[in-house]
Amino acid sequence: NFVTFMARHGLSAGTMAAIATQLLKEVKGQDRWKRAVILDKLQFELADIRNITPASHGQADVVLLLGILYHLDSEDLLRVLANVHALCRQFVIIETWVALEATDTVEINGARYAGMRVREHGDQDTQVERERRLLASMDNSFSFRPTRDSLFAALHRVGFTSICECHLPLYPGMPPDRITLVAQRGEPVALSSYPWINGMGEAQIARHLEDYAVRSRQG
Repeated sequence: NFVTFMARHGLSAGTMAAIATQLLKEVKGQDRWKRAVILDKLQFELADIRNITPASHGQADVVLLLGILYHLDSEDLLRVLANVHALCRQFVIIETWVALEATDTVEINGARYAGMRVREHGDQDTQVERERRLLASMDNSFSFRPTRDSLFAALHRVGFTSICECHLPLYPGMPPDRITLVAQRGEPVALSSYPWINGMGEAQIARHLEDYAVRSRQG
Protein backbone atom coordinates (compact mmCIF):
# COMPACT_ATOMS: atom_id res chain seq x y z
CA ASN A 1 0.00 0.00 0.00
CA PHE A 2 2.80 2.39 0.86
CA VAL A 3 4.69 1.78 -2.39
CA THR A 4 1.46 2.24 -4.39
CA PHE A 5 0.78 5.52 -2.60
CA MET A 6 4.29 6.80 -3.33
CA ALA A 7 4.02 5.94 -7.00
CA ARG A 8 0.61 7.58 -7.37
CA HIS A 9 1.72 10.83 -5.74
CA GLY A 10 4.76 11.66 -7.78
CA LEU A 11 7.71 10.17 -5.88
CA SER A 12 10.53 9.41 -8.26
CA ALA A 13 11.91 5.94 -8.84
CA GLY A 14 15.14 7.09 -7.19
CA THR A 15 13.32 8.17 -4.02
CA MET A 16 11.39 4.91 -3.80
CA ALA A 17 14.61 2.95 -4.38
CA ALA A 18 16.31 4.87 -1.55
CA ILE A 19 13.44 4.04 0.83
CA ALA A 20 13.57 0.37 -0.18
CA THR A 21 17.35 0.33 0.35
CA GLN A 22 16.91 1.76 3.85
CA LEU A 23 14.29 -0.86 4.70
CA LEU A 24 16.59 -3.64 3.51
CA LYS A 25 19.31 -2.37 5.86
CA GLU A 26 16.94 -2.81 8.77
CA VAL A 27 16.45 -6.55 8.31
CA LYS A 28 17.83 -7.51 11.72
CA GLY A 29 16.57 -9.97 14.30
CA GLN A 30 13.19 -9.41 15.88
CA ASP A 31 12.93 -5.94 14.33
CA ARG A 32 12.92 -7.43 10.85
CA TRP A 33 10.69 -5.34 8.57
CA LYS A 34 9.30 -3.54 11.59
CA ARG A 35 9.25 -0.17 9.86
CA ALA A 36 7.83 -1.67 6.66
CA VAL A 37 4.96 -3.22 8.62
CA ILE A 38 4.24 0.09 10.33
CA LEU A 39 4.28 1.96 7.02
CA ASP A 40 1.92 -0.59 5.49
CA LYS A 41 -0.60 0.07 8.29
CA LEU A 42 -0.59 3.81 7.82
CA GLN A 43 -3.67 5.49 6.41
CA PHE A 44 -3.19 8.09 3.70
CA GLU A 45 -5.60 10.82 2.78
CA LEU A 46 -5.34 13.42 0.03
CA ALA A 47 -6.85 16.63 1.40
CA ASP A 48 -6.51 20.41 1.54
CA ILE A 49 -4.40 21.28 4.59
CA ARG A 50 -6.36 24.51 4.95
CA ASN A 51 -9.40 22.44 5.94
CA ILE A 52 -7.72 20.12 8.44
CA THR A 53 -8.73 20.88 12.03
CA PRO A 54 -9.23 18.94 15.29
CA ALA A 55 -12.92 18.77 14.40
CA SER A 56 -12.15 16.94 11.14
CA HIS A 57 -9.18 14.79 12.19
CA GLY A 58 -8.88 14.86 15.98
CA GLN A 59 -5.57 15.47 17.77
CA ALA A 60 -2.15 13.81 17.74
CA ASP A 61 0.86 13.98 20.01
CA VAL A 62 3.11 15.00 17.11
CA VAL A 63 2.24 16.69 13.81
CA LEU A 64 4.55 16.64 10.78
CA LEU A 65 4.33 19.74 8.58
CA LEU A 66 6.85 18.86 5.91
CA GLY A 67 7.35 20.62 2.61
CA ILE A 68 3.98 22.33 2.44
CA LEU A 69 3.94 25.54 4.47
CA TYR A 70 5.75 27.51 1.76
CA HIS A 71 2.97 26.80 -0.75
CA LEU A 72 0.43 28.84 1.26
CA ASP A 73 -0.42 32.45 0.57
CA SER A 74 -0.24 34.97 3.38
CA GLU A 75 -3.94 34.90 4.27
CA ASP A 76 -3.80 31.13 4.88
CA LEU A 77 -0.46 31.02 6.69
CA LEU A 78 -1.54 31.94 10.22
CA ARG A 79 -4.82 30.05 9.94
CA VAL A 80 -3.01 26.81 9.10
CA LEU A 81 -0.45 27.36 11.87
CA ALA A 82 -3.27 27.98 14.35
CA ASN A 83 -4.99 24.78 13.21
CA VAL A 84 -1.73 22.84 13.57
CA HIS A 85 -1.30 24.23 17.09
CA ALA A 86 -4.78 22.96 17.93
CA LEU A 87 -4.07 19.58 16.28
CA CYS A 88 -0.92 18.71 18.22
CA ARG A 89 -0.78 17.87 21.91
CA GLN A 90 3.00 18.18 22.22
CA PHE A 91 4.89 19.54 19.22
CA VAL A 92 5.04 19.99 15.45
CA ILE A 93 8.02 19.35 13.19
CA ILE A 94 8.19 21.87 10.34
CA GLU A 95 10.39 21.56 7.26
CA THR A 96 10.05 24.57 4.98
CA TRP A 97 11.63 27.29 2.85
CA VAL A 98 12.07 30.75 4.35
CA ALA A 99 13.01 34.09 2.84
CA LEU A 100 16.61 35.13 3.50
CA GLU A 101 15.74 38.71 2.54
CA ALA A 102 12.48 40.55 3.05
CA THR A 103 11.16 41.91 -0.23
CA ASP A 104 7.50 42.06 0.83
CA THR A 105 5.55 42.75 4.00
CA VAL A 106 2.04 41.51 4.78
CA GLU A 107 -0.33 42.29 7.62
CA ILE A 108 -2.25 39.41 9.21
CA ASN A 109 -4.62 40.00 12.12
CA GLY A 110 -2.96 43.30 12.93
CA ALA A 111 0.62 41.95 12.92
CA ARG A 112 3.18 42.58 10.18
CA TYR A 113 5.30 39.80 8.70
CA ALA A 114 8.30 40.19 6.41
CA GLY A 115 9.16 37.77 3.63
CA MET A 116 8.80 37.31 -0.10
CA ARG A 117 6.01 36.40 -2.50
CA VAL A 118 6.71 33.48 -4.83
CA ARG A 119 4.87 32.74 -8.06
CA GLU A 120 3.09 29.36 -8.02
CA HIS A 121 0.81 29.59 -11.08
CA GLY A 122 -0.04 31.99 -13.86
CA ASP A 123 -2.94 34.31 -13.12
CA GLN A 124 -4.86 32.93 -16.09
CA ASP A 125 -4.17 29.24 -15.39
CA THR A 126 -7.26 27.09 -15.02
CA GLN A 127 -7.89 24.99 -11.93
CA VAL A 128 -7.15 21.86 -13.95
CA GLU A 129 -3.76 23.27 -14.98
CA ARG A 130 -2.98 24.19 -11.38
CA GLU A 131 -3.88 20.75 -10.05
CA ARG A 132 -1.58 19.09 -12.59
CA ARG A 133 1.46 20.80 -11.07
CA LEU A 134 2.33 18.35 -8.29
CA LEU A 135 5.06 20.54 -6.77
CA ALA A 136 3.02 23.74 -6.54
CA SER A 137 0.08 25.13 -4.58
CA MET A 138 -3.42 23.79 -5.03
CA ASP A 139 -4.94 27.02 -6.33
CA ASN A 140 -3.33 30.26 -5.13
CA SER A 141 -1.24 32.08 -7.75
CA PHE A 142 1.31 33.28 -5.19
CA SER A 143 2.69 31.86 -1.98
CA PHE A 144 4.31 33.79 0.86
CA ARG A 145 7.58 32.73 2.43
CA PRO A 146 8.22 34.51 5.72
CA THR A 147 11.67 35.26 7.02
CA ARG A 148 12.97 33.15 9.89
CA ASP A 149 12.06 35.83 12.42
CA SER A 150 8.59 36.30 10.98
CA LEU A 151 7.94 32.56 11.00
CA PHE A 152 9.06 32.39 14.63
CA ALA A 153 6.77 35.31 15.46
CA ALA A 154 3.83 33.64 13.70
CA LEU A 155 4.38 30.38 15.59
CA HIS A 156 4.58 32.32 18.85
CA ARG A 157 1.38 34.23 18.14
CA VAL A 158 -0.66 31.09 17.52
CA GLY A 159 0.44 29.65 20.86
CA PHE A 160 3.74 27.75 20.59
CA THR A 161 6.04 28.54 23.50
CA SER A 162 9.37 27.01 22.43
CA ILE A 163 10.94 26.77 18.97
CA CYS A 164 14.16 24.90 18.17
CA GLU A 165 15.97 24.77 14.83
CA CYS A 166 17.47 21.40 13.93
CA HIS A 167 21.07 21.22 12.67
CA LEU A 168 21.79 17.58 13.53
CA PRO A 169 21.54 15.05 12.01
CA LEU A 170 23.30 16.75 9.12
CA TYR A 171 21.46 17.19 5.84
CA PRO A 172 24.18 17.46 3.16
CA GLY A 173 23.43 20.00 0.48
CA MET A 174 20.65 21.73 2.41
CA PRO A 175 20.44 25.35 1.19
CA PRO A 176 20.49 28.07 3.86
CA ASP A 177 16.87 29.04 3.22
CA ARG A 178 15.54 25.52 3.89
CA ILE A 179 15.07 24.87 7.61
CA THR A 180 13.68 22.28 9.99
CA LEU A 181 12.01 23.43 13.20
CA VAL A 182 10.45 21.82 16.23
CA ALA A 183 7.73 24.01 17.79
CA GLN A 184 6.42 22.89 21.15
CA ARG A 185 3.19 23.62 22.96
CA GLY A 186 3.44 24.63 26.58
CA GLU A 187 2.80 27.28 29.17
CA PRO A 188 4.79 30.53 29.08
CA VAL A 189 7.24 30.83 31.97
CA ALA A 190 9.11 33.75 33.50
CA LEU A 191 12.77 34.01 32.46
CA SER A 192 15.35 34.30 35.21
CA SER A 193 18.27 35.04 32.87
CA TYR A 194 16.60 38.17 31.41
CA PRO A 195 13.95 39.13 33.96
CA TRP A 196 13.47 42.60 32.47
CA ILE A 197 11.68 41.16 29.41
CA ASN A 198 9.02 39.30 31.40
CA GLY A 199 5.61 40.69 30.66
CA MET A 200 6.84 42.72 27.68
CA GLY A 201 5.74 42.32 24.08
CA GLU A 202 8.05 42.20 21.07
CA ALA A 203 7.56 45.89 20.25
CA GLN A 204 8.29 46.90 23.86
CA ILE A 205 11.48 44.80 23.93
CA ALA A 206 12.62 46.31 20.62
CA ARG A 207 12.05 49.88 21.93
CA HIS A 208 13.87 49.06 25.16
CA LEU A 209 16.89 47.75 23.23
CA GLU A 210 16.89 50.78 20.94
CA ASP A 211 16.78 53.15 23.94
CA TYR A 212 19.59 51.21 25.59
CA ALA A 213 21.72 51.44 22.42
CA VAL A 214 21.17 55.21 22.23
CA ARG A 215 22.12 55.68 25.89
CA SER A 216 25.24 53.54 25.39
CA ARG A 217 26.38 55.66 22.44
CA GLN A 218 25.82 58.81 24.43
CA GLY A 219 28.07 57.49 27.16
